[in-house]
Amino acid sequence: KKNISTTPTSPTPTGIPPAAPPPVYPPGREPSPTSDPVSHPLTATPLHKDWVTETSDYLTVMLLNLPYLDRTFFGAPDCTPDDEVLWLLIVRPSVTRMSLINFMVSIESGRHVDMPGVDLFPVTAAKITPDNTGPMSYMAIDGESIPAGPVQAHILPGAARVMVK
Repeated sequence: KKNISTTPTSPTPTGIPPAAPPPVYPPGREPSPTSDPVSHPLTATPLHKDWVTETSDYLTVMLLNLPYLDRTFFGAPDCTPDDEVLWLLIVRPSVTRMSLINFMVSIESGRHVDMPGVDLFPVTAAKITPDNTGPMSYMAIDGESIPAGPVQAHILPGAARVMVK
């Protein structure tokens, strides 16, 4: 008879999963230690010189990395988990109340992307800074409320590994 162990074995000889590779940045664009989004993800600065900036009022700004926010919110229809971009969804104040109702209905099917006043585009990084002098801002990450303030995010290709057996 063989002695069969019921304890799962690790796919690595030491039992310790390998570390993820370091983040990859375009040449000449490595962040300084004080502006590293990995160690300071919510407040990393400064903006890179080639960033496009826009200052305006918005009804909502969302940064999505998956097509669905939940089962009824198909926010980024062209998004795939491996597309290496984030999708910036902006609803501008030019949207009428009736259009806003249509937005809420059409987001279930992804048809909101063709509405006037609604913009959805791919980005590799984004920094969102609410205006502290205007109406109170509400900010959340994955549904968890956070204090309103500058938030920065960018893609880190290869920053995580998923291993299954």
